[in-house]
Amino acid sequence: MNGLLTVNPRTYYHQLSALIGWTSLLRLFRLRQCTLILTGERDTLVRMYNTHILKRTIRRAELQILLGEGHFFVSDQRQAYRRSHTQIPLPAARR
Repeated sequence: MNGLLTVNPRTYYHQLSALIGWTSLLRLFRLRQCTLILTGERDTLVRMYNTHILKRTIRRAELQILLGEGHFFVSDQRQAYRRSHTQIPLPAARR
């Protein structure tokens, strides 16, 4: 077990309780910014249907699914992450 991150069981319990009892779903429609939703095709922590709910709820959202990636694509596949979020065209500035 050397080198593995250990978590206090009480802390873990509180984190799980927070996940179960909290939602932002009722406030997402208020977002007015362009929003990029990135998800890995193989993500087992945040299921694909959840990202589609985000896409439908946030007005100016774009969803990109990274093929072959899991939940930790930002740290595991930095190049794929960089490519995916630099290819989004930014909206013209309002005057």
